[in-house]
Amino acid sequence: MVAVFCEAVFPGLEYALNEVFLRRAGLHWELLNDPVAFINHPAACKVNYSQQDLPGVQIPHSHWPHSTEIDPHFKPPMALRHGFLCLFPEESGKGFDVFAMVFWFLSRYEEYQAFRGDNLGRFSPEDSCIPAEWQGFPLVDMAVNHYLQQLGLEPDLKTETAPTVDIDIAFRFAGRDALRSLGASARDLLKNPDVFSQRVKAMVSGRDPWDSFPWFTERMQHLPTARVFWQLHHGRNPHDKQVRIRHPRFIRRFDEVSQRITCGMHPSWDSHEIPGQWERECEAFLELAGHAPVHSRQHFLRFRFPDTFRRLEQAGIRYDYSIGWPSLPGFRAGTSKPFTFYDLLQQEERKLIFIPSCIMDVSCRQYQGMDPETAIRTGELLKTRIAAVGGIFCFIFHNESLGETEPWRGWSQVFEAWMRP
Repeated sequence: MVAVFCEAVFPGLEYALNEVFLRRAGLHWELLNDPVAFINHPAACKVNYSQQDLPGVQIPHSHWPHSTEIDPHFKPPMALRHGFLCLFPEESGKGFDVFAMVFWFLSRYEEYQAFRGDNLGRFSPEDSCIPAEWQGFPLVDMAVNHYLQQLGLEPDLKTETAPTVDIDIAFRFAGRDALRSLGASARDLLKNPDVFSQRVKAMVSGRDPWDSFPWFTERMQHLPTARVFWQLHHGRNPHDKQVRIRHPRFIRRFDEVSQRITCGMHPSWDSHEIPGQWERECEAFLELAGHAPVHSRQHFLRFRFPDTFRRLEQAGIRYDYSIGWPSLPGFRAGTSKPFTFYDLLQQEERKLIFIPSCIMDVSCRQYQGMDPETAIRTGELLKTRIAAVGGIFCFIFHNESLGETEPWRGWSQVFEAWMRP
C-alpha cells in the first residue's frame, strides 16, 4: 500500500497513480487530502505530493493540467535531471512531477493538439515537442523507476522480446485471379523485365518471394508475445493491395500461422474512409480464424486520438499495437511497457491496452536509409536501454522484408538479431 497526500487533484491523477504504483510496482494506493490522516496512515510507503512539510518522499506538484479542456498551445517544461530528460521540473532543486509527466506522455496529450503531420497525415516525430535526441529513450520508464527507488521499492526490470509481423500483401505474384495476373505479367514484360523474370521463376518453381510464412512461423511460434497482423482487404487505393483472401494459398498460410502464433487484425486504409468496411474486415477475420479479433494494429500506423481507439474498443479489440513511430526507431509514448488508453475528451481510463513498439523494418531502411548492419546495431541499442528499466522490445517486420529479394536482401538476419534476447 502507498499513501499519497495531495491537496489539488488534477484530472488524470488516478490514471497516473495506477500506472506508477499498481501496474508497475503491484501496489495499491490511497489518495488523502487530510494531513493528519496522512501522517497516521499505516502505509510503509508515503508520497507527499504537495508543498507541505510532511513525511514521505516529496514529489513537486506542478498543478498541471489546470482543467479538463485541452490547451492547444501547451508545451510541457523540460530539464535534464538525474541523467535524463524530465518533464515538469521544479524551478529549484532536482525534483520533477512524475505524475504529470506520466499523464502527459501516456494520454498522448500532444496528439490531441493541432499538428502538421507527415505526407500521410500521421503525427510524426517532428510534430512532437520531445527533442529528437531523447525520442530514443524510454523516458517514462526512467522517470518512474527513479521515484520507485526513492521510495525504497524495486522496479520490475523484467524484459521480453515481442516479434510482430504485418501481412499487408501476402504474396508478390500468387493469390490473384487469372485476369489480374495476366495484366500484371504483360505490364512487367514491357516495363520491368527483371520483375517479369522473377514472376516466371515463381510460376515455374511455385515459390513466391514474399511467401516467408514458414520461415518466420518456425522462429516465432515458441514466443507467447509473438503476433501476426493480417490485412484483409483489397481496396481501390494505393495502400490496400492485399491478395484475394479466399484464395486457397492465402487460406492455407493463414491456417498454418494462426495455429501456431496469435493473430490479429490489420485494419485497412479504407476502413477509415468507407462506412461498414471495418465491420466487413472483422467478419472476414472471424470466418478465417473461427473467432473474433482481440488484437489489432493500424495499417501504416495511421490513427487519430481518440476516435480510432474508441472504435476499436467498441468492436471488441482488447490490445492495440499501433503506438510507434512510422519513420523513426524510438519510444513514441516514452515507454516500452503496456499501458491503458486514456480518453482525454471524455476524461476516463478505458479498457483498451496499448503494446508499444520501438523499431520497424520500414522505418530503418526506407525512412532512415539503414543497411542491415546498422539496423541490427540500432536494435541492440534499444534493447540495452529497455534492459536498464525493464519492458518489452516489440518490433515490427513485414513478410516481404523476409523474402531475401531486393531491396530487402540481408534483412532476414536483422529479424533474427532482433529476436535474440
